Amino acid sequence: MQERRWLVEGVERPDADALDVYRRNGGYDGAWRAFDEIDPAAVIDEVEAAGLRGHGGAWRPVAARWRAAGALRGVRALLVDVSESESGRFRDRKLAERLPHRLIEGALIAAHALTADDVYLCVRADWRRARSVLEHAMDEARAAGWIDRALGRSGHAVRLHLHPVPGPLPARGTDQLLPHLIECSRPEPRASNGTNDLPTLFGAPVLVHTAATLAFLPAILARGSGAFRELGSADFPGTVAISVSGHIRRPGLFEVEIGSGSFGELIDTL
Repeated sequence: MQERRWLVEGVERPDADALDVYRRNGGYDGAWRAFDEIDPAAVIDEVEAAGLRGHGGAWRPVAARWRAAGALRGVRALLVDVSESESGRFRDRKLAERLPHRLIEGALIAAHALTADDVYLCVRADWRRARSVLEHAMDEARAAGWIDRALGRSGHAVRLHLHPVPGPLPARGTDQLLPHLIECSRPEPRASNGTNDLPTLFGAPVLVHTAATLAFLPAILARGSGAFRELGSADFPGTVAISVSGHIRRPGLFEVEIGSGSFGELIDTL
């Protein structure tokens, strides 16, 4: 078994969290393509061709969710879950601390595809380093013109907000939980009405994505959907990042092709 890095590619570079380092290694190329070279519908087509699925646990096709959201009422805001309630998992926290611009770029691409004007990065309040690094990265991106300004020929401006949330949250909080928290309600999921309707934030429809899902978007837009499709299986293409810890010689975050082997093989070989 070998690592195939898309999500955490470059995580070990010195100063990987800095904007100049990220830009020198192709950072924001995917966002520029999305905003300047193709329209939101073409972004969704590219994500559909890649076969990207959500990495929050339900593995729902991302493009299908986006199309369904557009068919319902449209989306006013995108909520990014960076809270990681599952015990022993540190994938999204590592993204926030080491590759914050990849997360920001992915959020920008998704917001553009959804024609959403606001993005809320919902980060656990007790993750002080992750919050600090993300805040600094947002300041860098804002100064460089990626946030709060009209981008490319699309002229779409996206606003980013960093919102601390309590943690750990209920592992099965559903997509209704984060809007509840942003509205300053108790950390409890709302009851579902049993339909496919979207959760709402201050009365407006929103979409919730796990951080790792969006962090795949920059590479997919920059490298093309075909390269992503070549990895994994027909129904589950791409890679998955797995948090490994405990009584082992080399704990860490390992990214491998989906379906390339068992957990035992990952521990024995990597």
